[in-house]
Amino acid sequence: MAPIHSNSSRRLDGTVLALLLVLVAATAFVGAAAARGDALAARHERWMAKYGRAYTDAAEKLHRQEVFAANARHVDAVNRAGNRTYTLGLNQFSDLTNEEFVEKHLGYRHQPGGLRPEDTPVAAVNMSKAQFQSTPDSLDWRAQGAVTQVKNQAPCGKDLQAKVGK
Repeated sequence: MAPIHSNSSRRLDGTVLALLLVLVAATAFVGAAAARGDALAARHERWMAKYGRAYTDAAEKLHRQEVFAANARHVDAVNRAGNRTYTLGLNQFSDLTNEEFVEKHLGYRHQPGGLRPEDTPVAAVNMSKAQFQSTPDSLDWRAQGAVTQVKNQAPCGKDLQAKVGK
């Protein structure tokens, strides 16, 4: 006598098979994500060595690694798209969020007790018409040796504030 399979047992077999397939797919996805995470962690370690970066504790390192990973994924996605006339890269700021970078490196921030334009006397300068007529129409500062290579000046104004603001 042949075994009797009801519709409900066939549905159960189909459900178990579907769940098994979902479990296998999820395991593969998690494994691939872990491999990508390991690759980004190794990339972060190489970046830290290149830029001499060290963190105060494991929590800070994990946070900075997550920020670095997000920035690295963005750089990779933009470069992979290939629709730009430039190529992005990682630099010494790659473990900072956009907000942290702006706060630390862009713009003037008045320090209490520091110099303000209205505190600085300006002497009047009188120039004759003859002095204006003797100036050249244009001047190439590169040819004069007055322009140097671009330098990382860190947060602009901090050194000046330390020297002048006391």
